Amino acid sequence: MNPGGSAPDVPALSVGWRAWDVRTTSVGAVLNSPIGGEEWPPAAELRARCRTDDHTAPATNCRCGIHAARDIDHTWIYSGGDEYVVGCVGLWGVVVEGERGWRAGIGYPLLLLCSPSISPQTCHDLATRYRIPVYPLPHGSADPRIRAGIDWDVHLIAQEIRDNADPVSRDVDRLAAAIARLEATLTRSGLRRILLPSKVPWLLTRVPPILRGLFWPLLLGVVLPSLLAVLAFRVVLNAGRAVHRRLSVAGREPRRRVDGDLGSVRGKDALPALQEAVGLYRVLAADDPDHREDLAEALESLGRCYFFDLDRGGDALAPVQEAIGLYRVLAADDPDHRDDLAEALELLGRCYFFDLDRGADALSPLREAIGIYRALAVEDPASRRDLAGALMLLGRCYYSDLDQGADALSPVGEAIDIYRVLAADDPTRRSDLAAALQLLGLCYFIDMDQAEDAVSPVREAVGLYRALAADDPARHADLAKALDLLGRCQRSLGR
Repeated sequence: MNPGGSAPDVPALSVGWRAWDVRTTSVGAVLNSPIGGEEWPPAAELRARCRTDDHTAPATNCRCGIHAARDIDHTWIYSGGDEYVVGCVGLWGVVVEGERGWRAGIGYPLLLLCSPSISPQTCHDLATRYRIPVYPLPHGSADPRIRAGIDWDVHLIAQEIRDNADPVSRDVDRLAAAIARLEATLTRSGLRRILLPSKVPWLLTRVPPILRGLFWPLLLGVVLPSLLAVLAFRVVLNAGRAVHRRLSVAGREPRRRVDGDLGSVRGKDALPALQEAVGLYRVLAADDPDHREDLAEALESLGRCYFFDLDRGGDALAPVQEAIGLYRVLAADDPDHRDDLAEALELLGRCYFFDLDRGADALSPLREAIGIYRALAVEDPASRRDLAGALMLLGRCYYSDLDQGADALSPVGEAIDIYRVLAADDPTRRSDLAAALQLLGLCYFIDMDQAEDAVSPVREAVGLYRALAADDPARHADLAKALDLLGRCQRSLGR
């Protein structure tokens, strides 16, 4: 507490929730505070006054000031009439923070949700006079889907603006993004926005230290991209998922990058969008089970971004494990989701093995994925490639992390049999076969000290790599490694 009876002057915009009553006057609709009855003037900030004492509001030893809540649920209790409004309010100047919210010296509304009994004309009047986004709520607006979406987005606003200590100019960008997410949730919940007036929002022209630059970021950086994002996100998500799927089944090079660090750059760009998509789908899935599949796909894509693009397998664990849980439920109802479950399980195994050096933890998800792939391969031969890739990964875990070359023989041997069949029909699979043969030789020679058994598969791998190198000089490195292993095996046999 400040012993002088005043609060610190917060050098940034704070955002909270509050309720208003609506009153119609001869000049148009106005917002009124539901308890004190203060009128919120359009195109002018509201400045707080203490009605019981002659001190500057707000003060820490008084309840005066412009009130805003952290949680939207704390606003509904003040909206007792038929014509009520709840929404976001911007607070600045002197701000006192309490357990449930804030009291401030200056405030202005940022976004309004109007009750169903408020006429469309009044909603339009509020949007025009206050120059802010206004959303009429439908009948039954206490729908959990809408309430959950609003609660989730106000939490983001709190985290990204309220608790941020950066300069105000950066808060403006964060505010624009947070308000846009809130509007996206409202739109997905079926609400239709009263179009923004053509005039520049008053708050931008009258409070430049707080909201300078907000209008154009909202218009050019938020509204237009938001319209495109709804269509573009699913296209990007599906395309990215397909790319990552092709990467994940590559048996020879499990973490292959394109153009050096390009994958890392793209991953950093994609990460915020994927995280936001997960949050939105989580809200939607809480009310509509049909969105569980969307949530699972977004979680898996987030995990693949962490693992393949950013080399952050540890961060991938949580989203991938959540995706696995969702895919289990989906696969129980629809067997077509078994391949999704298997891919997510394989991805979890890769995270444990490649990034975390926890080969033992990778065994269980990989074995489960192999069981699913094996069943799928019986129904669809195209799944044999996925099965072979998972078998190779299991073999690597046994050989590299656990020094159990003998346990690797069975999965690697099965992968070799599959790759032989695949390579006979598709010559591009010869590299996968060569890698599997070389791994088999390593298991025999390094872990089991059986050089005699290692010579035959390694010699076959050398022959395959030699043919591949004739067409692709980049394969000379693979050929050199195989020749080195063959030479070591023969030398140990005295040849």
